[in-house]
Amino acid sequence: IVLAGDSAGGGLSVAMLLRAQEESLRPADGLVLISPWVDPSGQSLPTAQHESTKYADFLREQELTEMCRNYVYGRGEEVDQQEEKHAEQHGGEHQIRGEILDEGKDSRRDAHRNSSSNSMSNSSRRSRLFSASHPLISVLRASPQQLSRLPKTLIFSGGREILSPQIQMFVRRLKKDMCIHVEDARAMHIWASGWPLLAKEGAEGTAKMRSFISGLVSS
Repeated sequence: IVLAGDSAGGGLSVAMLLRAQEESLRPADGLVLISPWVDPSGQSLPTAQHESTKYADFLREQELTEMCRNYVYGRGEEVDQQEEKHAEQHGGEHQIRGEILDEGKDSRRDAHRNSSSNSMSNSSRRSRLFSASHPLISVLRASPQQLSRLPKTLIFSGGREILSPQIQMFVRRLKKDMCIHVEDARAMHIWASGWPLLAKEGAEGTAKMRSFISGLVSS
């Protein structure tokens, strides 16, 4: 079994394996991640050091913040008890970066205080239950023990993409002998997927993926 995903699909692939660990399911044999979005919480978006990447890539911070908000809080009003218990155990006081920027530091205190109120709104309730920093959403926040149990992983990233800092952080958190990181310093987001504007680079990425998976199958 080899899981693969690009962008948000990369983060979801890791989250699936983390959840499989919790359920004691059979582990995958390999993992292929193309420009994975591993930290939707936004806490590891480019700093001043990486400011130029914010404008070299087609992704924008505002778009990422909105997509994360829709993913984390775009849930139905009914939440089953098991999911609620799991979320509460991991804490729910963190907010999406865009909300922190808009509302300041008091927003997290207010959200935490509101979570204990019986009259809280549905949006406040979802904020408490589904934190953007939860390790099954922002897999970069998973524990060292969880990450150490991931299978051999091939990761592609571009030096000019807005997700570059968080991907590099994720690579550093993985076991060196279990991770192959391929970075094209000139490339943007999902270059290895081979979309039309990057056909040549995509062909090279596909060849590396084929070689990686063939090695897993033959071992």
